[in-house]
Amino acid sequence: MVSELPQSLADEWRAIGTDTDEMEFGVATVVAETTLYERESTRLERADLRLRSRTDPDPEVDEPDDETNTRNGGDIPIRSLFVVDLSSTPSLSSVGLAPTAVLGTAAEKATDLFVGRLKDDGIVVADGDGDDRTASEFDRGDGTVGRWYTLSVSYPVVSVHAESEAETETDTDELHNPRIDAETHLAIWPTDDAYRMAGGTVPLGISEDAPAPIADALEVDPGRDREAVLELVRTVGLEEKEGTTETETSRPDGDEQ
Repeated sequence: MVSELPQSLADEWRAIGTDTDEMEFGVATVVAETTLYERESTRLERADLRLRSRTDPDPEVDEPDDETNTRNGGDIPIRSLFVVDLSSTPSLSSVGLAPTAVLGTAAEKATDLFVGRLKDDGIVVADGDGDDRTASEFDRGDGTVGRWYTLSVSYPVVSVHAESEAETETDTDELHNPRIDAETHLAIWPTDDAYRMAGGTVPLGISEDAPAPIADALEVDPGRDREAVLELVRTVGLEEKEGTTETETSRPDGDEQ
């Protein structure tokens, strides 16, 4: 089932796919159903990036269609939102677990699952002693307290010209395969008998080695995109709570020890 976006975001974002994963949580099996969203303008931006990555453009080449990405086989757009519905079998309450009591453990496991998906999609997640992530406590504004993770990530940009050069021994990685630096936000909070997760990826800029045409094709507005992530976390699922009105979500403030 595709999660519905709040009306405040529905006009500018569209669902582009839903996937299902599983993870073990004690004696329970947790199913994670992830719906991915793309900003309408990002589809055209991805096509523009793809075209501009041709260092020797062919005037006969048609504009890429909707399925073209800046990365080979990548499904997660440069700018995206996501909602993850987590359900447990058997239910957590039936095995004596309260979602709020084991939030820390559940949040780490769910975040690990999503980080794995990012890496499988070809996105580079910064590593230190493990993933380079910060964790903070946040309040959705309806009295629900959860965990907010921020990951440093980067997207390798595919160059069509570099692909044609792959048969030679010339090293074109630095010239033709720039990267887009970004941050991925993941928020998770308890529901009545499980958890919900939401967040998004925000582009921060393109590497200095990128040719000017590629850099010019990328729209960078971290403030606007972070606000979209915050709005999603603040409002998703509110319609499921009778009598709940929209309130202000507190921003994560500082790393959790």
